[in-house]
Amino acid sequence: MKNRMKYDRFWIGLMVGIAVPVVVYALLLILLDLLDTMDLVEYFRPRTTMLIAICSSIIPFQYFRRHRYDQAMRGMVFTVLAFTAYWLFENKYLLGL
Repeated sequence: MKNRMKYDRFWIGLMVGIAVPVVVYALLLILLDLLDTMDLVEYFRPRTTMLIAICSSIIPFQYFRRHRYDQAMRGMVFTVLAFTAYWLFENKYLLGL
């Protein structure tokens, strides 16, 4: 029970929610650059890369849900919504705005 209280914090979910998509986005950029130098992929749209990075938050979110870290889940939801709002703002032409 004490271990649960130690990691069930809003700021931990906030930090994980920021770190995971940023790290996945950086790794995807490195991978796509490597594939481009090997002439395997010519072009991969940045909006798709950003969307994959945002969706990568599902894995730690499910971990927090399984262990019932409700406060940490709230922190993650906040960051996922912020990243999604940024993605929608950058790609507003998809919505016809």
